Amino acid sequence: MIEETIFSDLSSFAGLSALIATRIYPLRMPQGSTFPAVVYTRVSGARINNLDGENIQNPRYQIDCWAETYSAAKAVAAQIELAFAASSLQAVLIADRDDKDDSVRLYRVSLDYSVWSV
Repeated sequence: MIEETIFSDLSSFAGLSALIATRIYPLRMPQGSTFPAVVYTRVSGARINNLDGENIQNPRYQIDCWAETYSAAKAVAAQIELAFAASSLQAVLIADRDDKDDSVRLYRVSLDYSVWSV
């Protein structure tokens, strides 16, 4: 399952775990979470059958890096990019964006990845 690999690869990446420990959550953060933290969400999926009969998955994942400062959110995002570069998955960054949620006084950097897996 791709989600298990994402969690495993991100949580075991030393540079990222130094910033967020194990605060990596699917879909949403638990109430009362500490920051910085990461949330990953599968936003779309595709399956491709090739001529060899393999079923190739190509879902898109949004990785949200939440922090109390903009620089902390950017630092987490940079480590996410390095973690995916070292991952066993073939993950291609297709978009990123910065945001500030005034209602909770947090900064967010969102990274959208196209993930390929056989």
